[in-house]
Amino acid sequence: MGLQNQVVTTAKAREYAENIVDTVREPLVVLNADQRVISASRSFYQVFQVTPEETEGQLFYDLGNRQWDIPKLRESLGQILPKNRVLDDIEVEHDFETIGRKTMLLSARRLYREANETQSILLAIEDITERRRVEEQIRMKSAVVEAINKVFQETLVCETEEEVAHICINMAEELTGSKYGLIGEINEAGRFDTITYGDLGWAICRMPESDAVALSKDMEIRGIWGQAILKGKSQIVNDPASYPNRVGVPEGHPQITSFLGVPLKHAGSTIGMIGLANKEGGYEPADQEAVESLSVALVEALHRKGAEEELKQHRYRLEEKVRERTDELRAIVNAMADRELRMVELKKTIKKLRTQIESAGLTPVADDPLKEMAKGKR
Repeated sequence: MGLQNQVVTTAKAREYAENIVDTVREPLVVLNADQRVISASRSFYQVFQVTPEETEGQLFYDLGNRQWDIPKLRESLGQILPKNRVLDDIEVEHDFETIGRKTMLLSARRLYREANETQSILLAIEDITERRRVEEQIRMKSAVVEAINKVFQETLVCETEEEVAHICINMAEELTGSKYGLIGEINEAGRFDTITYGDLGWAICRMPESDAVALSKDMEIRGIWGQAILKGKSQIVNDPASYPNRVGVPEGHPQITSFLGVPLKHAGSTIGMIGLANKEGGYEPADQEAVESLSVALVEALHRKGAEEELKQHRYRLEEKVRERTDELRAIVNAMADRELRMVELKKTIKKLRTQIESAGLTPVADDPLKEMAKGKR
C-alpha cells in the first residue's frame, strides 16, 4: 500500500509540475541525462509546430532540421548535470523548418527529484526575434542620423562635390555592410557618369585604374544597376545571376552577389544613383530605407556644394573683371601721367629755346608755340 501511495503521489506531483509548465508562455523542454526529451510544454509544440509523438524520446539535437546542434550549446548542456552548472542566454539564430528565420534565447537549469533521486535539465526557449528587429531598427536609425550629420558637417570642409560624394558612399557601405559602392549622376547626354567609388571597392578591384576611370564615364544606363535610374525607384537584387537584365561585369571587376540601387532625386526627377553591392546574406528593406534617407541628405549636400562652387566661380569672375578694369585704368593713368611729363619737358625746352632766341636779339615767331599748335588743331 505504501508503494502504491508513493506511485500515486509521484504521478500527482508530475501532473502538477506539467500543469505549471503548460501555463508558462515560453517554450520549455525537460531533458534527461542523455539530453533526450522527456517532455515539453504546450507552448513548445505550438511555437515549433511539432507533436509530442515526434518530440518525446528524441535526442534534443536531432529535433527539426538539427537546428539545436550547436557545439557551444552541446558543451554547455553537457556540464549542467555533472557540474551543476547553469546556462544563461545563449542566442541561436536559425531558419526553422516550420516558422522561418528566428532568433532564440536559451537558458537551462538542473532539476533534482528527491523522491526517486533523479535529475534532469529544464530548458527555457525565448523568441527574441521581434526584440532584435526593433533593436536593429533603432540602431540603424541612429546610425543613419549620425551618417547624415557627418555628411553635412564634412560638406563644410570639402572642396568639391566629389569629396562630398566620397564621404557619403563610404557611409552607405558602412551602414549596410556592403563590400562595394559607387555614386554617379546622369549627364547631359542621358548617360551615366560615376562621381566616386567607395574605398572598399577600390581595394578589391583588379581592373587597371586607367581602364576603370575610362569605363566609369558616359556609360549606357542598363543592366541590374541601371534599373533604379530607369524605373526611378529603389531596387534590391539578391540573386543577380538569375536576373533577366544582367549584363555581367568587366574583366577584373568584383563579381556581384547582391545589389541595392537607390535613385538620387531632385525636384521630382532622377538625377543619379547610389549603388551598393555584395552585402553578405543579401539586402533587406531596412538597408533600402537607410540608404534612401542618406540619399536625400546627399542630394541636399551636393546642391549646397554646387551652389557654393557657383558662387565661388561668380566671385572669381567678378574679381577677374575688377582686376582687368583696374589694369586698364592704371594703363590710362600711366599714359596720362606720361603725357603730362612730356608736356612739362616740352615746355621747359621751349622756354629754354625762347630765352636763347631772345638772347641772340631775335624775336620768337609765336609767344607760346604750344597754344598756337592747339589753336591750329581746332
